[in-house]
Amino acid sequence: MKLAGRIGVAAVALALVVTGCGSDSEPEASSTTAPEQTTSGAEPVTLTFWKYQDPVQQPVLESLIEEYNATHDGVTVELQTFPFDQYLAEKVLTAMSAGTGPDVFWVSAATVLNFAPEGLLVPLQDVFTEDLRADFLPRSLDAVTFGNDVYGIPHEMGLQGMLYDKALFEAEGVKVPETWDELFTELGPLSEGARSGLLIPTNPDVFQNFIWWPFLWSNGGEAVSDDWSEATINSEAGVEALALWGDLMNEGIAAPTSSGAFGDELGQGTVAAAALGMWAVSNLTENYPDLEVGASPLPLPPGGTSSEAFGGWYTAVSSASEHQAEAKDFAVWLFGQNTENAVALTRAMTTLSPRISVTEQLKELPEFQAEPLVGFLDIWESARPEPAYPPEINTAVTDALQAVMFGGVSAQDAADAAAATINSYLESAQAEKIRSLLDQ
Repeated sequence: MKLAGRIGVAAVALALVVTGCGSDSEPEASSTTAPEQTTSGAEPVTLTFWKYQDPVQQPVLESLIEEYNATHDGVTVELQTFPFDQYLAEKVLTAMSAGTGPDVFWVSAATVLNFAPEGLLVPLQDVFTEDLRADFLPRSLDAVTFGNDVYGIPHEMGLQGMLYDKALFEAEGVKVPETWDELFTELGPLSEGARSGLLIPTNPDVFQNFIWWPFLWSNGGEAVSDDWSEATINSEAGVEALALWGDLMNEGIAAPTSSGAFGDELGQGTVAAAALGMWAVSNLTENYPDLEVGASPLPLPPGGTSSEAFGGWYTAVSSASEHQAEAKDFAVWLFGQNTENAVALTRAMTTLSPRISVTEQLKELPEFQAEPLVGFLDIWESARPEPAYPPEINTAVTDALQAVMFGGVSAQDAADAAAATINSYLESAQAEKIRSLLDQ
Protein backbone atom coordinates (compact mmCIF):
# COMPACT_ATOMS: atom_id res chain seq x y z
CA MET A 1 0.00 0.00 0.00
CA LYS A 2 1.27 3.50 -0.83
CA LEU A 3 2.22 5.56 2.17
CA ALA A 4 -0.23 8.30 1.27
CA GLY A 5 -3.04 5.80 1.65
CA ARG A 6 -1.88 4.91 5.13
CA ILE A 7 -1.13 8.33 6.54
CA GLY A 8 -4.35 9.72 5.10
CA VAL A 9 -6.52 7.64 7.40
CA ALA A 10 -9.09 8.37 10.04
CA ALA A 11 -9.65 10.45 13.17
CA VAL A 12 -11.22 13.54 14.42
CA ALA A 13 -10.12 16.08 16.28
CA LEU A 14 -7.09 16.93 18.59
CA ALA A 15 -3.49 15.67 18.52
CA LEU A 16 -1.46 14.35 21.39
CA VAL A 17 1.16 17.08 21.12
CA VAL A 18 -0.10 20.52 20.16
CA THR A 19 1.12 24.07 20.34
CA GLY A 20 -0.47 26.28 22.97
CA CYS A 21 -3.32 23.90 23.79
CA GLY A 22 -4.85 23.74 27.26
CA SER A 23 -3.71 25.34 30.47
CA ASP A 24 -1.08 24.76 33.13
CA SER A 25 -3.64 23.58 35.65
CA GLU A 26 -4.60 19.96 36.22
CA PRO A 27 -7.68 19.14 34.11
CA GLU A 28 -10.91 18.73 36.00
CA ALA A 29 -12.31 15.26 35.58
CA SER A 30 -15.77 13.85 35.95
CA SER A 31 -16.17 10.19 36.73
CA THR A 32 -18.75 7.45 36.69
CA THR A 33 -18.17 4.45 38.92
CA ALA A 34 -20.41 1.44 39.27
CA PRO A 35 -20.40 -0.65 42.46
CA GLU A 36 -17.47 -3.03 42.47
CA GLN A 37 -18.34 -6.68 41.98
CA THR A 38 -16.47 -9.68 43.22
CA THR A 39 -16.42 -13.37 42.53
CA SER A 40 -15.35 -16.07 44.93
CA GLY A 41 -11.79 -17.18 44.44
CA ALA A 42 -10.85 -14.31 42.12
CA GLU A 43 -9.40 -10.90 42.81
CA PRO A 44 -11.76 -8.12 41.67
CA VAL A 45 -10.50 -6.06 38.75
CA THR A 46 -11.11 -2.35 38.32
CA LEU A 47 -10.51 -0.81 34.89
CA THR A 48 -10.14 2.91 34.32
CA PHE A 49 -11.58 4.27 31.08
CA TRP A 50 -10.65 7.79 29.93
CA LYS A 51 -12.18 10.02 27.28
CA TYR A 52 -12.94 13.68 26.65
CA GLN A 53 -16.04 15.36 28.04
CA ASP A 54 -19.15 15.48 25.86
CA PRO A 55 -22.58 15.76 27.52
CA VAL A 56 -24.27 14.10 24.54
CA GLN A 57 -22.12 10.97 24.83
CA GLN A 58 -22.08 10.83 28.63
CA PRO A 59 -25.49 9.23 29.35
CA VAL A 60 -25.02 6.65 26.60
CA LEU A 61 -21.61 5.59 27.89
CA GLU A 62 -22.79 5.57 31.50
CA SER A 63 -25.62 3.23 30.54
CA LEU A 64 -23.31 0.91 28.58
CA ILE A 65 -20.76 0.78 31.38
CA GLU A 66 -23.50 0.03 33.89
CA GLU A 67 -24.63 -2.85 31.68
CA TYR A 68 -21.09 -4.18 31.29
CA ASN A 69 -20.42 -4.04 35.02
CA ALA A 70 -23.68 -5.82 35.77
CA THR A 71 -22.95 -8.67 33.35
CA HIS A 72 -19.22 -9.22 33.97
CA ASP A 73 -18.63 -10.53 37.45
CA GLY A 74 -15.42 -9.43 39.08
CA VAL A 75 -14.78 -6.54 36.66
CA THR A 76 -15.71 -2.92 37.33
CA VAL A 77 -15.16 -0.19 34.75
CA GLU A 78 -14.75 3.37 36.00
CA LEU A 79 -15.27 6.18 33.49
CA GLN A 80 -13.34 9.44 33.80
CA THR A 81 -13.75 12.35 31.41
CA PHE A 82 -11.63 15.47 30.93
CA PRO A 83 -12.12 18.81 29.13
CA PHE A 84 -11.86 18.37 25.37
CA ASP A 85 -9.04 20.88 24.86
CA GLN A 86 -6.95 19.32 27.66
CA TYR A 87 -7.68 15.63 27.26
CA LEU A 88 -4.95 14.45 24.90
CA ALA A 89 -2.37 17.21 25.19
CA GLU A 90 -2.29 17.38 28.96
CA LYS A 91 -3.92 14.41 30.62
CA VAL A 92 -3.11 11.48 28.34
CA LEU A 93 0.35 12.70 27.33
CA THR A 94 1.41 13.33 30.92
CA ALA A 95 0.12 10.00 32.18
CA MET A 96 1.43 7.85 29.35
CA SER A 97 4.84 9.52 29.44
CA ALA A 98 5.06 8.54 33.09
CA GLY A 99 4.00 4.95 32.40
CA THR A 100 0.69 5.42 34.19
CA GLY A 101 -2.78 6.42 33.11
CA PRO A 102 -5.90 4.48 32.13
CA ASP A 103 -6.38 0.87 31.13
CA VAL A 104 -8.67 1.84 28.25
CA PHE A 105 -8.89 5.22 26.54
CA TRP A 106 -9.97 7.00 23.39
CA VAL A 107 -7.30 8.00 20.89
CA SER A 108 -7.32 9.84 17.58
CA ALA A 109 -5.40 8.86 14.46
CA ALA A 110 -2.51 11.20 15.20
CA THR A 111 -2.30 9.83 18.72
CA VAL A 112 -1.86 6.29 17.44
CA LEU A 113 1.34 7.33 15.67
CA ASN A 114 2.69 8.65 18.96
CA PHE A 115 1.97 5.45 20.87
CA ALA A 116 2.07 2.42 18.56
CA PRO A 117 5.69 2.82 17.37
CA GLU A 118 6.81 3.01 21.00
CA GLY A 119 4.98 -0.13 22.11
CA LEU A 120 2.57 1.79 24.33
CA LEU A 121 -0.61 0.22 22.92
CA VAL A 122 -1.76 -3.40 23.14
CA PRO A 123 -2.57 -5.17 19.83
CA LEU A 124 -6.22 -6.22 19.80
CA GLN A 125 -6.55 -8.55 16.84
CA ASP A 126 -6.81 -11.67 19.01
CA VAL A 127 -10.13 -10.39 20.43
CA PHE A 128 -11.06 -7.89 17.70
CA THR A 129 -11.14 -10.77 15.27
CA GLU A 130 -11.21 -10.80 11.49
CA ASP A 131 -14.89 -11.74 11.59
CA LEU A 132 -15.70 -8.70 13.72
CA ARG A 133 -13.52 -6.43 11.60
CA ALA A 134 -15.41 -7.49 8.47
CA ASP A 135 -18.28 -5.18 9.49
CA PHE A 136 -15.96 -2.15 9.59
CA LEU A 137 -15.01 0.03 6.63
CA PRO A 138 -11.37 -0.77 5.75
CA ARG A 139 -10.47 2.93 5.62
CA SER A 140 -11.59 3.29 9.25
CA LEU A 141 -9.19 0.52 10.33
CA ASP A 142 -6.11 1.48 8.31
CA ALA A 143 -5.01 4.20 10.74
CA VAL A 144 -4.72 1.68 13.58
CA THR A 145 -3.42 -1.30 11.56
CA PHE A 146 0.32 -1.88 11.16
CA GLY A 147 1.31 -5.16 9.60
CA ASN A 148 -0.90 -7.78 11.27
CA ASP A 149 -1.47 -5.72 14.42
CA VAL A 150 -4.64 -3.72 15.15
CA TYR A 151 -4.38 -1.14 17.92
CA GLY A 152 -7.83 0.42 18.19
CA ILE A 153 -11.55 -0.04 17.62
CA PRO A 154 -13.25 2.83 15.75
CA HIS A 155 -16.73 3.86 16.81
CA GLU A 156 -17.69 7.01 14.92
CA MET A 157 -16.96 8.97 11.77
CA GLY A 158 -17.57 12.70 12.04
CA LEU A 159 -17.98 14.21 8.58
CA GLN A 160 -17.11 17.82 7.84
CA GLY A 161 -19.27 20.45 6.18
CA MET A 162 -20.54 23.98 6.60
CA LEU A 163 -23.35 24.62 9.09
CA TYR A 164 -25.30 27.85 8.83
CA ASP A 165 -28.24 29.80 10.25
CA LYS A 166 -30.96 29.17 7.66
CA ALA A 167 -33.34 31.84 8.94
CA LEU A 168 -30.62 34.49 8.89
CA PHE A 169 -29.53 33.62 5.35
CA GLU A 170 -33.13 33.74 4.12
CA ALA A 171 -33.91 37.00 5.92
CA GLU A 172 -30.80 38.69 4.50
CA GLY A 173 -31.24 37.24 1.02
CA VAL A 174 -27.79 35.66 1.14
CA LYS A 175 -26.94 32.47 -0.71
CA VAL A 176 -24.95 29.66 0.83
CA PRO A 177 -21.33 30.05 -0.34
CA GLU A 178 -20.25 27.45 -2.85
CA THR A 179 -16.88 28.96 -3.78
CA TRP A 180 -13.97 30.55 -1.95
CA ASP A 181 -14.85 33.92 -3.48
CA GLU A 182 -18.42 33.63 -2.19
CA LEU A 183 -17.12 33.26 1.36
CA PHE A 184 -16.29 36.94 1.04
CA THR A 185 -19.13 38.20 -1.15
CA GLU A 186 -21.92 36.33 0.64
CA LEU A 187 -20.66 36.28 4.23
CA GLY A 188 -19.18 39.77 4.13
CA PRO A 189 -22.58 41.48 4.50
CA LEU A 190 -23.37 39.20 7.48
CA SER A 191 -20.16 40.23 9.27
CA GLU A 192 -21.40 43.22 11.21
CA GLY A 193 -21.40 44.35 14.81
CA ALA A 194 -20.86 41.45 17.19
CA ARG A 195 -21.56 38.90 14.46
CA SER A 196 -18.90 37.38 12.19
CA GLY A 197 -19.66 35.70 8.90
CA LEU A 198 -17.79 32.44 9.48
CA LEU A 199 -16.45 30.37 12.35
CA ILE A 200 -13.17 28.56 11.72
CA PRO A 201 -11.01 27.08 14.49
CA THR A 202 -8.57 29.58 15.95
CA ASN A 203 -6.93 27.51 18.69
CA PRO A 204 -3.47 26.19 17.67
CA ASP A 205 -4.07 22.45 17.63
CA VAL A 206 -4.80 19.76 15.08
CA PHE A 207 -8.52 20.30 15.24
CA GLN A 208 -7.65 23.51 13.41
CA ASN A 209 -5.62 21.44 10.94
CA PHE A 210 -8.48 18.96 10.60
CA ILE A 211 -10.89 21.66 9.45
CA TRP A 212 -8.27 23.18 7.12
CA TRP A 213 -7.27 19.97 5.30
CA PRO A 214 -10.24 20.01 2.85
CA PHE A 215 -9.34 23.53 1.76
CA LEU A 216 -5.86 22.24 0.90
CA TRP A 217 -7.10 19.02 -0.70
CA SER A 218 -9.86 20.60 -2.78
CA ASN A 219 -7.21 22.90 -4.24
CA GLY A 220 -5.11 19.90 -5.28
CA GLY A 221 -2.58 20.12 -2.45
CA GLU A 222 -1.10 17.81 0.18
CA ALA A 223 1.12 18.44 3.18
CA VAL A 224 3.71 15.83 2.17
CA SER A 225 4.48 13.78 -0.93
CA ASP A 226 2.92 10.36 -1.55
CA ASP A 227 6.09 8.54 -0.48
CA TRP A 228 6.42 10.72 2.62
CA SER A 229 9.85 11.88 1.50
CA GLU A 230 9.36 15.65 1.22
CA ALA A 231 7.04 18.46 2.24
CA THR A 232 4.63 19.76 -0.40
CA ILE A 233 2.71 22.24 1.72
CA ASN A 234 4.59 25.10 0.04
CA SER A 235 3.21 24.21 -3.38
CA GLU A 236 0.96 26.75 -5.09
CA ALA A 237 -2.08 24.86 -3.80
CA GLY A 238 -0.82 24.97 -0.22
CA VAL A 239 0.07 28.65 -0.37
CA GLU A 240 -3.37 29.54 -1.74
CA ALA A 241 -5.18 27.50 0.95
CA LEU A 242 -3.16 29.20 3.68
CA ALA A 243 -3.79 32.60 2.12
CA LEU A 244 -7.54 31.95 2.14
CA TRP A 245 -7.67 31.47 5.90
CA GLY A 246 -5.39 34.43 6.44
CA ASP A 247 -7.65 36.64 4.31
CA LEU A 248 -10.81 35.39 6.04
CA MET A 249 -9.37 36.42 9.38
CA ASN A 250 -7.64 39.63 8.34
CA GLU A 251 -10.61 40.93 6.35
CA GLY A 252 -13.00 40.40 9.24
CA ILE A 253 -15.04 37.55 7.75
CA ALA A 254 -13.88 34.95 10.27
CA ALA A 255 -14.58 35.22 13.99
CA PRO A 256 -11.42 36.28 15.89
CA THR A 257 -11.76 33.44 18.42
CA SER A 258 -13.47 30.06 18.61
CA SER A 259 -14.60 28.12 21.66
CA GLY A 260 -14.21 24.57 20.45
CA ALA A 261 -15.61 21.88 18.18
CA PHE A 262 -19.33 22.08 18.86
CA GLY A 263 -20.47 25.35 17.23
CA ASP A 264 -21.88 27.23 20.21
CA GLU A 265 -21.15 30.52 18.45
CA LEU A 266 -23.64 29.59 15.73
CA GLY A 267 -26.28 28.83 18.32
CA GLN A 268 -25.55 32.07 20.16
CA GLY A 269 -25.86 34.13 16.98
CA THR A 270 -22.31 35.48 16.99
CA VAL A 271 -21.52 33.82 13.64
CA ALA A 272 -23.65 33.21 10.55
CA ALA A 273 -21.94 30.00 9.46
CA ALA A 274 -19.36 27.54 10.77
CA ALA A 275 -16.85 25.26 9.09
CA LEU A 276 -17.39 22.29 11.39
CA GLY A 277 -19.33 19.08 10.77
CA MET A 278 -22.17 16.77 11.60
CA TRP A 279 -20.93 16.06 15.14
CA ALA A 280 -21.96 19.61 16.13
CA VAL A 281 -25.59 19.08 15.09
CA SER A 282 -26.52 17.29 18.30
CA ASN A 283 -25.23 20.17 20.42
CA LEU A 284 -26.96 22.81 18.29
CA THR A 285 -30.34 21.09 18.09
CA GLU A 286 -30.38 20.15 21.77
CA ASN A 287 -29.11 23.40 23.28
CA TYR A 288 -30.34 25.94 20.71
CA PRO A 289 -33.79 24.71 19.69
CA ASP A 290 -34.73 28.03 18.05
CA LEU A 291 -31.85 27.73 15.58
CA GLU A 292 -32.72 26.25 12.20
CA VAL A 293 -29.48 24.60 11.13
CA GLY A 294 -28.59 24.21 7.48
CA ALA A 295 -25.74 22.10 6.13
CA SER A 296 -23.79 22.24 2.88
CA PRO A 297 -20.43 21.10 1.49
CA LEU A 298 -17.43 23.31 2.17
CA PRO A 299 -16.89 25.95 -0.55
CA LEU A 300 -14.46 25.12 -3.36
CA PRO A 301 -11.67 27.00 -5.16
CA PRO A 302 -11.89 27.52 -8.93
CA GLY A 303 -11.82 24.09 -10.55
CA GLY A 304 -11.67 22.41 -7.13
CA THR A 305 -13.05 19.01 -6.20
CA SER A 306 -15.03 18.40 -3.00
CA SER A 307 -12.77 16.64 -0.49
CA GLU A 308 -14.28 16.91 2.98
CA ALA A 309 -12.49 15.01 5.72
CA PHE A 310 -14.01 12.67 8.23
CA GLY A 311 -12.51 12.08 11.62
CA GLY A 312 -13.11 9.64 14.40
CA TRP A 313 -11.96 8.18 17.66
CA TYR A 314 -10.71 4.72 18.63
CA THR A 315 -10.91 2.69 21.81
CA ALA A 316 -7.39 1.55 22.69
CA VAL A 317 -5.74 -0.40 25.52
CA SER A 318 -2.60 0.80 27.27
CA SER A 319 0.35 -1.58 27.46
CA ALA A 320 0.88 -0.25 31.01
CA SER A 321 -2.42 -1.80 32.10
CA GLU A 322 -2.08 -4.52 34.72
CA HIS A 323 -5.32 -6.09 33.46
CA GLN A 324 -4.83 -6.27 29.71
CA ALA A 325 -7.10 -9.27 29.13
CA GLU A 326 -10.02 -7.62 30.88
CA ALA A 327 -9.27 -4.27 29.22
CA LYS A 328 -9.28 -5.85 25.76
CA ASP A 329 -12.54 -7.62 26.50
CA PHE A 330 -14.21 -4.35 27.52
CA ALA A 331 -12.77 -2.41 24.56
CA VAL A 332 -14.14 -4.92 22.05
CA TRP A 333 -17.47 -5.33 23.85
CA LEU A 334 -18.06 -1.58 23.87
CA PHE A 335 -18.33 -0.97 20.12
CA GLY A 336 -16.78 -3.93 18.32
CA GLN A 337 -19.40 -6.57 19.02
CA ASN A 338 -22.98 -5.55 19.78
CA THR A 339 -24.29 -3.25 17.05
CA GLU A 340 -26.90 -1.75 19.38
CA ASN A 341 -24.10 -0.15 21.43
CA ALA A 342 -22.71 1.58 18.36
CA VAL A 343 -26.14 2.66 17.10
CA ALA A 344 -26.94 4.25 20.45
CA LEU A 345 -23.71 6.24 20.58
CA THR A 346 -23.52 7.40 16.98
CA ARG A 347 -27.22 8.32 16.95
CA ALA A 348 -26.72 10.52 20.01
CA MET A 349 -23.57 12.06 18.52
CA THR A 350 -25.18 12.67 15.10
CA THR A 351 -22.25 11.06 13.31
CA LEU A 352 -21.92 8.13 10.96
CA SER A 353 -20.41 4.83 12.00
CA PRO A 354 -17.38 2.93 10.66
CA ARG A 355 -19.50 -0.20 11.05
CA ILE A 356 -21.31 -0.88 7.80
CA SER A 357 -24.35 -2.44 9.46
CA VAL A 358 -24.67 0.46 11.90
CA THR A 359 -24.59 3.20 9.27
CA GLU A 360 -27.21 1.31 7.26
CA GLN A 361 -29.45 1.41 10.33
CA LEU A 362 -28.72 5.09 10.95
CA LYS A 363 -29.68 6.03 7.40
CA GLU A 364 -33.18 4.70 8.04
CA LEU A 365 -33.76 6.86 11.12
CA PRO A 366 -36.03 9.90 10.68
CA GLU A 367 -33.42 12.38 11.89
CA PHE A 368 -30.88 11.16 9.35
CA GLN A 369 -33.44 11.48 6.55
CA ALA A 370 -34.18 15.12 7.45
CA GLU A 371 -32.13 18.32 7.34
CA PRO A 372 -29.45 19.00 8.30
CA LEU A 373 -28.14 15.43 8.63
CA VAL A 374 -29.47 14.19 5.30
CA GLY A 375 -27.12 16.62 3.54
CA PHE A 376 -24.11 14.88 5.00
CA LEU A 377 -25.10 11.61 3.38
CA ASP A 378 -24.42 13.31 0.03
CA ILE A 379 -21.15 14.86 1.24
CA TRP A 380 -20.08 11.40 2.42
CA GLU A 381 -19.57 10.17 -1.13
CA SER A 382 -16.52 12.42 -1.64
CA ALA A 383 -15.09 12.32 1.90
CA ARG A 384 -11.61 11.09 2.76
CA PRO A 385 -10.04 10.26 6.12
CA GLU A 386 -8.24 12.74 8.32
CA PRO A 387 -4.48 12.25 7.87
CA ALA A 388 -2.58 10.54 10.65
CA TYR A 389 0.52 12.70 10.92
CA PRO A 390 2.96 12.75 13.82
CA PRO A 391 3.02 15.89 15.97
CA GLU A 392 6.09 17.34 14.26
CA ILE A 393 4.15 17.64 10.99
CA ASN A 394 0.90 18.68 12.62
CA THR A 395 2.61 21.42 14.61
CA ALA A 396 4.33 22.79 11.49
CA VAL A 397 0.95 23.11 9.77
CA THR A 398 -0.63 24.67 12.86
CA ASP A 399 2.21 27.20 13.08
CA ALA A 400 1.67 28.16 9.44
CA LEU A 401 -2.05 28.73 9.99
CA GLN A 402 -1.42 30.81 13.09
CA ALA A 403 1.18 32.87 11.26
CA VAL A 404 -1.12 33.86 8.39
CA MET A 405 -4.18 34.36 10.57
CA PHE A 406 -2.64 36.28 13.44
CA GLY A 407 1.05 36.95 12.76
CA GLY A 408 0.96 39.12 9.67
CA VAL A 409 3.10 36.58 7.79
CA SER A 410 2.58 36.05 4.07
CA ALA A 411 1.18 32.70 2.99
CA GLN A 412 4.31 31.94 0.96
CA ASP A 413 6.63 32.62 3.89
CA ALA A 414 4.47 30.60 6.27
CA ALA A 415 4.31 27.68 3.83
CA ASP A 416 8.07 27.77 3.26
CA ALA A 417 8.74 27.76 7.01
CA ALA A 418 6.39 24.81 7.49
CA ALA A 419 8.04 22.93 4.63
CA ALA A 420 11.51 23.48 6.12
CA THR A 421 10.35 22.14 9.50
CA ILE A 422 8.64 19.13 7.94
CA ASN A 423 11.63 18.30 5.72
CA SER A 424 13.94 18.43 8.72
CA TYR A 425 11.70 15.98 10.53
CA LEU A 426 11.41 13.67 7.49
CA GLU A 427 15.19 13.26 7.56
CA SER A 428 15.15 12.06 11.19
CA ALA A 429 15.47 8.52 12.48
CA GLN A 430 12.01 8.77 14.06
CA ALA A 431 10.46 9.60 10.69
CA GLU A 432 12.20 6.61 9.13
CA LYS A 433 10.87 4.43 11.93
CA ILE A 434 7.33 5.60 11.27
CA ARG A 435 7.77 5.25 7.49
CA SER A 436 8.79 1.64 7.98
CA LEU A 437 5.82 1.02 10.26
CA LEU A 438 3.35 2.61 7.86
CA ASP A 439 4.77 0.71 4.91
CA GLN A 440 4.29 -2.73 6.44
